[in-house]
Amino acid sequence: MVFQGKGCKTFLKNSIRLIQVIILICSLEPAMADSLQDQYKFPCVIDSKFQGDDKILSEIKYETAGKFIKRYLQDAALTELYTSLSCISDAISLDPEKAKYWVVLGQVHSQMAAHKVPMANANAIQAYEQALELDPTDTAVMILLGVKLIQTSQYEDALEYFETALKKTPYLTTYDTIQWMNVAYLAGSQTKQGTLFYEQMVKQNPELLYLYIFKAILHQAHFDFPQAQKDLLKVISNANTKKETKEIAQKLFQKIKTRKAKND
Repeated sequence: MVFQGKGCKTFLKNSIRLIQVIILICSLEPAMADSLQDQYKFPCVIDSKFQGDDKILSEIKYETAGKFIKRYLQDAALTELYTSLSCISDAISLDPEKAKYWVVLGQVHSQMAAHKVPMANANAIQAYEQALELDPTDTAVMILLGVKLIQTSQYEDALEYFETALKKTPYLTTYDTIQWMNVAYLAGSQTKQGTLFYEQMVKQNPELLYLYIFKAILHQAHFDFPQAQKDLLKVISNANTKKETKEIAQKLFQKIKTRKAKND
């Protein structure tokens, strides 16, 4: 049999992809190989009319992966998560230079980590790192990567990404983001670094009063109760403080006051 023209090119392209998949599976740890093989039980089926144009097909696969992630978040069906993995893996094989594809791959593996899928956290970290290699300016991905690093006890690396992201993009300084950072500062024994960083951030963004609460928690961790109370009073006494934020600060203030009295 002799292959000619477009049929020959298609045959060669499919053969190369098959060889690449086989090599990849053979080179992975057993648990990772099993996870990769599982995704092919739920193939990403796309209308055949899009076959042949890799750029269009990769984008459709990417969009389809996103739709399956949304469905998964609604009904928590693992079949939809594995289908999303198949779709985004196909998209990356067609166009590996798109950072946003790697971000979605990281999000899929992050969801798999919640189901204790072996190596899911490691795969998510690798995907986010690849996304940043392709687009080093994406501070939102730095936050996603930082969270995964915290979840795998890599606190120092996580804080580097978090601090870089917030310095470059202050609007990412959200309550949830600072909660993750506090986990890293405390677990990584970097409370002094944390208080200095929060002080810098609140000078740049004085409206973010809740930063004083997290700063107070770090001061409390190394028994600097007077400074912790000063930070909390800044929140409590400010007329612009939201009611729920003030209540949190008041409760923490009383807790620190009681703890300080026991240590005096």
